[in-house]
Amino acid sequence: MLEGAVPLVEPDDVDVPEVELPSTVRGSAAKVFKGRGKKAKDKGLNDPEFMGILSLMGQEMSLAVTETGNDLNMESIMRLTGMVNTIFNRVNLGMASWNNNRNIAKIEAALSRNRAETMAAMFDIEKRARLHGPGGKVTDDSAACGLLWLRRTFEFFVELVDASIENEDMPPRSLVPPAVTAYHRSIGSYHTFMTRTFFRTLLQALPGAKLYIPALMSPLKQSEADKIYRVRGSFGKQGKAADWYETRAAAKKFVAEARKTLRVWEDLTKRYDYEDSRKY
Repeated sequence: MLEGAVPLVEPDDVDVPEVELPSTVRGSAAKVFKGRGKKAKDKGLNDPEFMGILSLMGQEMSLAVTETGNDLNMESIMRLTGMVNTIFNRVNLGMASWNNNRNIAKIEAALSRNRAETMAAMFDIEKRARLHGPGGKVTDDSAACGLLWLRRTFEFFVELVDASIENEDMPPRSLVPPAVTAYHRSIGSYHTFMTRTFFRTLLQALPGAKLYIPALMSPLKQSEADKIYRVRGSFGKQGKAADWYETRAAAKKFVAEARKTLRVWEDLTKRYDYEDSRKY
């Protein structure tokens, strides 16, 4: 085996915990995606129960954008949060999923009071209720605040995936360097010195390729489907890890799709003056 190659990893070797998803996205993967309807079929989407979670997220990112191209579907946002939480838990970032769930709770509380199918509709409700101050000062216990910090966490995740696939030949030996890079490119600019110190310590627990590839490529729910994706450490004709080719291709596609969706999300937030720049 060439130096830096990914060793054989059987499913039993990878400890992937069961993840408690937000109430909106609990249940089997098939149930999670029940009701995606004609839009999903028209795009030729595959059975979510057997897809790698990163590919699933890329598809859901494209479904999140409404027909108008300038709004986002709230159900898609909730489903995406459940999926990114699953990956965070697989790579020892449970604190990030815990924080996401706190933000989801704010959104679910708002949705329980007022039905809103899209993000703009949710923002409109809070604007009419005069919940927020001028200059992007959003009320902490609001959907706008929850959505703001969810977006920033997604931006961190997208930057992490992007920074981790820079090497064409092999995955990173450790996720720590790309995670630190991703943190500074995204959510780090909204944190105080104390919060940044805490997060940098948290990121030291991130794993290497042994957990990272299955975290991205295994299906949403682990079971017999676990056997679909394994890190084989096999090599293509040019002496490069075949599994890394698959992972990198899925990751690049996800990053491209996610950035388009996040751009719509950011534009919406700024349009309603909810881009709170205060540090926490």
